[in-house]
Amino acid sequence: MLFRSIFSMIACLIFPASSVYGHGLGIDTISSISIQEKQFSVSIEMPMYFENDQEKITITATDNETDGNVNNVTYLIGIFYNDEMILRNYFFTENGVLPIIVTPTNNGDITIKGEQDSLLGAWSGTESNPVEITGPLFNSGGLYTFEIEVRTIDEPTNIIENSGVYEADLTIVESVSFPQKDQNNKDVEFSTKSYFDSISNFNYDSEDKEVTFEMPFDWNESKMSHVSVVHVETHFPKDFAEFLSPSYVGYVNDIKLFKSSVTVDDYTYDNDRTVHFVLLQDHLRFLKNEMRESEQPLPDNIVFKLSASQETKFPLIAYSESEEFKVNLAWDPKDIESGVATNFVFTIRDSYTDSPMRLSDYTFVIIQNNEEIYRTSGNAAVGGDYEKFTFAKDQTGPTVIKFENIRNTGQETEFALVVVPGSGIDQHPENGFDYVIDCTGFNIDDSLFINCKPKHNGKVPYINGNFESVNIKNLFFAGVLSQEISYKYGSAAFIHGFRYLASSMVKMDTNKLDVTIIDNKQEINKKILNRINTSSALFQMYNCMCDVIIFNKNKFIYIEEVNYRYAKANYINNYNKVLLIGLKYGKIYNEKEETIKNKNGHAFGAVNYYRPTQKDVDYSPGVERDAKLSIFIHPVFELYVNNKYHSDFHLAEHSSPFEQTLLDAHHFSLSYLYEKRQQEQ
Repeated sequence: MLFRSIFSMIACLIFPASSVYGHGLGIDTISSISIQEKQFSVSIEMPMYFENDQEKITITATDNETDGNVNNVTYLIGIFYNDEMILRNYFFTENGVLPIIVTPTNNGDITIKGEQDSLLGAWSGTESNPVEITGPLFNSGGLYTFEIEVRTIDEPTNIIENSGVYEADLTIVESVSFPQKDQNNKDVEFSTKSYFDSISNFNYDSEDKEVTFEMPFDWNESKMSHVSVVHVETHFPKDFAEFLSPSYVGYVNDIKLFKSSVTVDDYTYDNDRTVHFVLLQDHLRFLKNEMRESEQPLPDNIVFKLSASQETKFPLIAYSESEEFKVNLAWDPKDIESGVATNFVFTIRDSYTDSPMRLSDYTFVIIQNNEEIYRTSGNAAVGGDYEKFTFAKDQTGPTVIKFENIRNTGQETEFALVVVPGSGIDQHPENGFDYVIDCTGFNIDDSLFINCKPKHNGKVPYINGNFESVNIKNLFFAGVLSQEISYKYGSAAFIHGFRYLASSMVKMDTNKLDVTIIDNKQEINKKILNRINTSSALFQMYNCMCDVIIFNKNKFIYIEEVNYRYAKANYINNYNKVLLIGLKYGKIYNEKEETIKNKNGHAFGAVNYYRPTQKDVDYSPGVERDAKLSIFIHPVFELYVNNKYHSDFHLAEHSSPFEQTLLDAHHFSLSYLYEKRQQEQ
């Protein structure tokens, strides 16, 4: 069943392979018991479903240092359900493992079978002949609390006083039906399945299309510290069109949940849709903090609310039964109407890597009223594909989109949706195209950050020169998220920009920046001219990356390829004289007058759309005042003295048949720069 798989995936994500599932699941571990200088843990494991006449509970004591079992352990165990004690007795295990066979009944008294010692009257058994408990316990779903006191360890007569009381919480999965009424006052069968505690006060509001229900919950930190996950399912018929929505919004105590906390499952059950609430420990702490801000006392429960979304949010996601495959589905137009062509666009992905799976065979099926109305097979060459279908006038209502025999494995999955009556007139002319791509930008999704949200501009996070968040220490961003380093004034947002920034980031992090020490002007000139003519990083990352020269007495420290933000933070603020070398476009545009001016002050108006050429703003390559007029990309030197900006110097790029003359002019310009700055200082 898919819900078991989802459940196991959650457990694997939260806990190491050698650990347990935690509070409210099938296993709970008390990990920090300290008695007589011995550190050990006690785990309790029991089935989440008491489906048979007899089930086994296993209690194990493990030495934290040796990882072996603790011998001769006597427990005083109390079991509570709905705050009422249902059992309290002594139990003994010689080898650290205590198996107990439980036979639930609906009435009668609780009886225990096994061996009893004469010291404390503790019950004991063996793996082949375990202790047996019979009576009215574990016969209802919900949360069970085990209170455990340790009375002996190492030796049967080594009695421990005041060892402390330790708690473990485990759940028996509870499934409950809640008959409700739709907007036409007809019966609708809802149900819930809780993997934590009992559900009560279930209500479906047909007017607002909302489901609400409650579950007891202790928000105190002593309890929450070992709550790993709260998992609850809501079930209702797939043909209940009134509440059948592509997506839902979830709330806990009127606080909106993250999208990842509410998932739709149309595959597990043939006739029912399942909506999962999954609240991880961090989510619970976030909710608790939000409730504290209201300055009201913390409640003793969780009130869940599930609302049919007013907006369809794509893609919809469904997994195959084996969870080997994930299918993302969207459609256009968003409102599926009869008589209007609908494009169903989908991608078949690897569930574990989330990457599209090329050359994926599939069979696309549409079902209404348990009858197949369309079937076709295809191959998604790049992992994604689309199918176009027009529903007939009488083909409306709840509909199932099914993907069968994915990649010829026999695996399948499905989605439930609603087709509404249409006018028969296609109001969407874009349906005449194979694909419509909306390149309308994006907004950042910071939902994965709970208590450490980075500052951002709505699209990308604000970062320092070392790619670290400006407000969250040790949170770094790479790839597309690093583009704020030259946001909207450089090329950091391009794919090649990600490459250069990633390379620079690695060099910074591993202290492998390219650093050269040069002790004469001629060599530094050669180095500069070589870099500005051959460095792809400086050329491709204009306005973003630069080389750095640190003046250190008669020596030059040359550092290659860092971003301007990093250079200013790490070198300008730490050295008396620093020169930054980068490539930039000339800025001769007057924003106020909306004109471009040449060196003689003649304006080229934006109104007449006359675009000036280089000859209109001509310059001499070795003359500083003219080089600034270059409208093409060219080297720009920025001098910082005593931690402050001093001046800049433009070195013009210029086509000339006299290469040596040009080279001499550049050498002259650079030498002039050094001498002039030294004189000024």
